[in-house]
Amino acid sequence: DEARLQISNAGSNGEFLQKQSGNTGGLTWAAANQYTHPNHSGEVTSTADGVQVIADDVVDEANLKISNAGSNGQFLSKQSGNTGGLTWADVSAAPEIDLVADGAIAANKPVLIKSNGKATEVVETVSANDPTTDVGSEDEMVAGSRSGGYGLVRVKNSRWVATYRDGANNSYPRYSVGTLNTSTGDFDWSEGSSPFNTSAVELQTRTLIPIGDDLCLWMWRKNSDSVLYLGVGEPSTSANSCTWTWNTDIGAVTGQYQHVIEYLGNNQIGVLYKDSDDDKLYIRIGTVNTTTKAISFGTALEIDSAPGSYHAMAADTANKKIMYLGLIDDGGDGLHSCIITYDTDNSVSKGSWVDVEASLTTFYQPRMAFDPNVNRFFVIHSSSDEDGYYRVGNYSGTTPSWNSKVEFKDSNTNYFDVVYNPIVKKMIAVYSSEGDSYKNYSVAFTLSNSDNTATVGTANQMSTSNNCYNNAVAYDTSSDSDLVVTSYRRSNNPKTWTVNPGTATTNLTADNFIGFAKAAISDTATGTIQVASNTNSGQSGLTAGTKYYVQKNGTLGTAAASPSVTAGVALSSSKILIK
Repeated sequence: DEARLQISNAGSNGEFLQKQSGNTGGLTWAAANQYTHPNHSGEVTSTADGVQVIADDVVDEANLKISNAGSNGQFLSKQSGNTGGLTWADVSAAPEIDLVADGAIAANKPVLIKSNGKATEVVETVSANDPTTDVGSEDEMVAGSRSGGYGLVRVKNSRWVATYRDGANNSYPRYSVGTLNTSTGDFDWSEGSSPFNTSAVELQTRTLIPIGDDLCLWMWRKNSDSVLYLGVGEPSTSANSCTWTWNTDIGAVTGQYQHVIEYLGNNQIGVLYKDSDDDKLYIRIGTVNTTTKAISFGTALEIDSAPGSYHAMAADTANKKIMYLGLIDDGGDGLHSCIITYDTDNSVSKGSWVDVEASLTTFYQPRMAFDPNVNRFFVIHSSSDEDGYYRVGNYSGTTPSWNSKVEFKDSNTNYFDVVYNPIVKKMIAVYSSEGDSYKNYSVAFTLSNSDNTATVGTANQMSTSNNCYNNAVAYDTSSDSDLVVTSYRRSNNPKTWTVNPGTATTNLTADNFIGFAKAAISDTATGTIQVASNTNSGQSGLTAGTKYYVQKNGTLGTAAASPSVTAGVALSSSKILIK
């Protein structure tokens, strides 16, 4: 114990025994030296004996243990087994896959995957029918005498609307609503009551047009007050009936065959009319409110100060251009044309007149349509000799150009109508031949993609009866094939015929679309397909922020086709984010 040790001093509690040579026994009780831990600062900090902490915003690449040097644009990836478990790695490219092409694929076109695991372009295949034989049976629309001013459209729920005058009842306007059995080609029609049971109406060049897929627009000039009436019609979803909302904003007009209506897309309409106050020709652009059925019009634009009879117009809705063709005075004698530009606010402007045929004095019963496949206009009409003629035209900027008229039928041909069929990509025209006792015919015109010419098909006789007048033709969007033609027989009841110019099939299904071709791919070659979450930058004419669908023919559209296949959302006019 302490007593047996030879220590040089007595010591006190807490001291320790320290060797001290020279002191008695060489041992001495001494006080302990106390160590004070310093505070750290800089990249690592601490307070007294507290935990050391890495300071904020000081750890950089040099402080990390990474297995490789890396390069700009790479990201830090966990890699077990590598030094430090960290490695600089490349960012994966936008999602895309490489596939073998089954058939050539054009650049930036929608692509689908086949059951054999190969890629192929989305296409539509058209099978044209023989236009001289593929005519349905002749159906009676309604019993009793009906006359002139025919119009025909197909609207929602596969319902058709036809308009005409009641020949047995003071020429009051009448209409019928029908449904078509696409398997048999037979119609079921129901006639509606006249909206003007107190006044007859005048015949007009075009009396009925569609407004989108759900509505239609009916135009008449009422004899009692000369006012131009525009009726927005909504067919029933469950019966062959239609309700009408009438607009009279155009006011009083003069003459028959002077007024034309045209659908301009996006619920807009164009109304060409001859004003009764000054006998000048005007156009007004209007927008139909699909809820209230009201029409709001922009300011009228004067087209001509002394117009002749009969006018034709059709719209290139993608570019908001209207082609006008008619006998006018402002541009000099004869047939003239101009381009009319419209906008979403219903504003409108006119380009300069172009002389089409200065010597022409008769431009009878013209009907015009636009072919978006080749971006050309087609008009069918008769002249002073009453033979059937057609012309093809296009435009550059605001300058139209037309070819010379081409005779396709002699023997006094009239009562025309024409519609573009997007399935067979042809103009389908109907007419009556006076030289054949006014039997009616249909004929297909194929427009050239390189110039203002057309190839005329074989005429197709529809009626077995004589005296068919005021033909109208419309395209059945539900069947992708059928065209329906209506006509009335003088002092007799109106008839309908179903014509099938061809059918189309597509290789697109609801599930097989995979993306867009990054570049052109030759048949059997391996190429890159940009898939979902990637962007394709080879499109044109898109509207940013708009959802687009793959169409059956491989184009893109804002409306879903059947099947409904989403392509993506446009980021710009040329770029789409693939969904």
